[in-house]
Amino acid sequence: MTSQPTLTKPEDDPGKPGDPGTPGDSGLQAGLKNRHLSMIAIGGVIGAGLFVGSSSGIATAGPGILLSYALVGTLVVLVMRMLGEMSAANPTSGSFSAHADRALGPWAGFTIGWLYWFFWVVVLAVEATAGAAILEGWIPAVPQWGWALIVMVVLTATNLVSVGSYGEFEFWFAGIKVVAIGAFIVVGGLAVFGVLPGVDSDQAGLANLTEHGGFLPNGAGAILTGILLVVFSFMGSEIATLAAGESEDPQRAVTKATNSIIWRIGVFYLGSILVVVCLLPWDSKSITEDGSYVAALDSLGIAHAGQIMNFIVLTSVLSCLNSGLYTASRMAFSLGRRGDAPKSFARTTDRGVPRTAILVSVVFGFVAVFFNYKFPDSVFLFLVNSSGAVALFVWLVICFSQLRMRKIIEAEAPEKLVVRMWLYPYLTWASAALIVFVLGYMLTDTEHDGRTTMLLSLLVAAIVLVIAVVKQRVAGPLAVEPGRSPLVGELPGRRQHAHRQGRLQGVADEERGEAGRDRGGGGHAGGEGQVGHADGVDDRRAEHHGARHAPGGAVGAAAGQGAHDDGGQQHAEDVAERRHRRPRPALREPRHAGRARQRVHREGDESAAGAEGGADEERREGLAGHRHRGAGDGHRDLGGEAGERGAAEHERGVPDTGGRDEVREDLAGSGGRDGGGAHEVSTG
Repeated sequence: MTSQPTLTKPEDDPGKPGDPGTPGDSGLQAGLKNRHLSMIAIGGVIGAGLFVGSSSGIATAGPGILLSYALVGTLVVLVMRMLGEMSAANPTSGSFSAHADRALGPWAGFTIGWLYWFFWVVVLAVEATAGAAILEGWIPAVPQWGWALIVMVVLTATNLVSVGSYGEFEFWFAGIKVVAIGAFIVVGGLAVFGVLPGVDSDQAGLANLTEHGGFLPNGAGAILTGILLVVFSFMGSEIATLAAGESEDPQRAVTKATNSIIWRIGVFYLGSILVVVCLLPWDSKSITEDGSYVAALDSLGIAHAGQIMNFIVLTSVLSCLNSGLYTASRMAFSLGRRGDAPKSFARTTDRGVPRTAILVSVVFGFVAVFFNYKFPDSVFLFLVNSSGAVALFVWLVICFSQLRMRKIIEAEAPEKLVVRMWLYPYLTWASAALIVFVLGYMLTDTEHDGRTTMLLSLLVAAIVLVIAVVKQRVAGPLAVEPGRSPLVGELPGRRQHAHRQGRLQGVADEERGEAGRDRGGGGHAGGEGQVGHADGVDDRRAEHHGARHAPGGAVGAAAGQGAHDDGGQQHAEDVAERRHRRPRPALREPRHAGRARQRVHREGDESAAGAEGGADEERREGLAGHRHRGAGDGHRDLGGEAGERGAAEHERGVPDTGGRDEVREDLAGSGGRDGGGAHEVSTG
């Protein structure tokens, strides 16, 4: 039975620069300010899908689309609460992928990490194409592919400069989206209640919610269909937890983003959609032809409503493209740190930018853009459909990871639970059940290609999962990939961690050795002090060994025996205390984590042996006090040499060689006991 994976302790707070898993240690830099994180959290939940994709949902479910948005919004709030709990306890650039790696196993972190990266590089192509279409309408002299290239190059350069430049661009992009949505809600709300000056809209009113066939004109089943249409527009709310790893105060940033998710979804999604369905009848042709928000503005008689919405959509597209490139590169960086991607992905520039991860991500984005122009109905359609259900896969993995991580955090570092999931574990299980239900319902949807999207997404997920399992088996049951450790989120590498443990073990052994030498020297000094009073000299040993050694060995042996007895009693107490500190059997960790821990500590022991030159065989935890021979042998020799020097200086009588050997053995036992204690600290 293995123990729980250990979390970073308060003294290894991930929020402190230079600690494992933090920007200061991983190569990333804390370049995002609090205002950046606030706008990333607010704007991340407002995607272009809200402006572009809401029209199809309204046409399908009528005013009942509000229930679809409410259900998905509630699910996102719960999932973000789970993710916030884990990320606040251990902020990391890998976010849910790193948490899944620790909680469920390397296969889970590998699979969901690469699926998430795949999703965002496809999104890069979708958003670049959408933005290029708007720009081409304004400036037709530049072809659409040219605009797509320009947009991708500009935002790539922004991300390559520094994380601060990404944050600054996203701050203004998100700010424009927030202002636009806020203004739309205020103006539309005034029009609905008939108090907007200069606007006379006879179509607007709360009656649109129940007229034209009722609140659910297409039946209750349309709510589920609406869920399939709107669920993917919520993807991006988790970006704040990835970006928090590069902020000044990661824990505070995660906590704030998690607590504000409720009003963000309530205002920006439910509020704006409510205004749209109140301004116009749900079955108005203008909603499907012009788009829901453009049609709503046109109904108010606002001039150039279409161009205004194009500008807002373009801003949302650029924001999504900017965040998508950032998110894909940071996930690739995290995978590289954990050994699940090429090591070059984990390298950073002097400014803390993972250049290779960014360039590789954008290259795949360019490839996807090429497929969109050359093979829009075959290759690119496959890419879009095969990544369509990734959002639901991510949320499901977050649910199962949180179920496991809550127990680990409570057992190892309960003070890090600054954000707690409500009604754990019941709401977690309910959320997972709802996600599974939606995934299953997608298999029955043939009208909106839900079945195709689900099957292709499952195919890609299965391929990545097989690669993850094969990789783990090839690496071996005890392999620990670089950066992956059950002790902390992300580390510089397996060997650096092992050598660090070895150095700590070597220092502990050295301290034990000095204590052993002190005890040995004290025993012989006592023998020298009482040499004049030694009466019982063994005649037979005197004849055998001669008169060149001091009789103080007997007294030294007695002193050594006393030290040995005291040490034996202390060793028994140490063993009892270690057994008392052992984790409860109920809190079991995945087998891979226990195996990884064994490998890390074994390499740490080898490094300690290299530093001290004493450990020459593997030590077992239960017999650590008697089998830690590396430190014990060194202490025995040191104690013996001290005894010989004491005896040589006082050549007065017949030696008691047996006493001297006994002292050596006692010192060896004491050294072994002390060294075993140090080893137990390392392995416990």
